[in-house]
Amino acid sequence: MKTPSHKGLGASAAHVLGRWKRDHRKTAAGIDFLEAHFSRGGARSARTDFVASLVDEFIDAPDDFHHILERKAWRRAVARRPSDGNDAEALNIDTHHAAVRTARERLVSEIHTPSDQKRAGLRKAVADYATRARNAIDADERVLFPMLGRFLTRDDWRELADELRAYQKIFDRLAPERIGPAVDMRQ
Repeated sequence: MKTPSHKGLGASAAHVLGRWKRDHRKTAAGIDFLEAHFSRGGARSARTDFVASLVDEFIDAPDDFHHILERKAWRRAVARRPSDGNDAEALNIDTHHAAVRTARERLVSEIHTPSDQKRAGLRKAVADYATRARNAIDADERVLFPMLGRFLTRDDWRELADELRAYQKIFDRLAPERIGPAVDMRQ
């Protein structure tokens, strides 16, 4: 999906939006990989350790890290948005993020279900997570990012970029060995 350009907002906006778009691409790649894994052999051949590590590395931690700042930016933009009844901008990011988080938690729960009960539930959990995550990514890029471009100031973007860098330092310190080159958070 092509997102409108925010070139006039400065380097900080480009840095933050670029990072969020990369996070979206990485999450989508993780989902594609997870779906491909299940399409090859179905849930009966799914290795619990493999699926759990895939969720951890491609989806879980980067997703939470990303949503903290995205939510902060959204709340600031909503506070500045005029009340003109434009429902196209009335995206409730908390609702989208909660739906994805709930689907992700169900997926993790299904991963740890005993294998004789796992087959149908895990396949359904993967499909549900994939749908909800893709819908949230679409809403972010189609509605949220343009809204942020209209209502956040250069100072807002600088603050977000600084926080992004600070979170990155913490994340690197806490989990540098777990996140491999395929999901390098510094990119």
